[in-house]
Amino acid sequence: MLVLHSWGTTNGRKPIIALEELGLAYKLVPVDITRGVHQTDAFRTLNPLGKIPVLIDPDTGPIFESSAILWHLAHKTRRLLGDLARPHQLMQALFLQAATVQPPLSHYWHLKHRLPERPPSELARHRAEVLHVLAALETLLNAREYFAGSYSVADILMLPHIHRELAEPEHDHAYPALRAWLARLEARPAVRKGLTLEIGGSVDADV
Repeated sequence: MLVLHSWGTTNGRKPIIALEELGLAYKLVPVDITRGVHQTDAFRTLNPLGKIPVLIDPDTGPIFESSAILWHLAHKTRRLLGDLARPHQLMQALFLQAATVQPPLSHYWHLKHRLPERPPSELARHRAEVLHVLAALETLLNAREYFAGSYSVADILMLPHIHRELAEPEHDHAYPALRAWLARLEARPAVRKGLTLEIGGSVDADV
């Protein structure tokens, strides 16, 4: 059986959504990052970086990094791969999420909510980058319903960060295409379960 070591963070919920979408049997092992369990020697044997999530697949052993986990699950099942006639769209969306979407959205949220004493100029600089990214995503979704043409692991990887950012009051009524995409995903039972599942306790963080 697949074993997922995770917690209720933005990254930690991504494999849960994918596993639920794929209907795969798995055991969920909570890793309490508030108590530093992810930094223990025992956990570092699974991921030397000391970060969740980690998926243990009997066929491969430990797999860490949420993007790698979802890519593995998609190829293991041959599902959630997007538009198979345009495979470049999936790869483009995966790299876009990891390199261009998650870092600025996560950093901006952290500055706003965890380090509010930072200089306003620094916050403004990061806000400008987030607005630039959201505008680009809005343009992409004006032309298609999902980031890889059809529903895929790329959408699941994007979801928690965009869901959290668009809940901020500063974005009220903005980004209609992104909000329509969010509504399509949130209507899915697996997505709802992944976003709300209690995992022994939750913390709003990007770990």
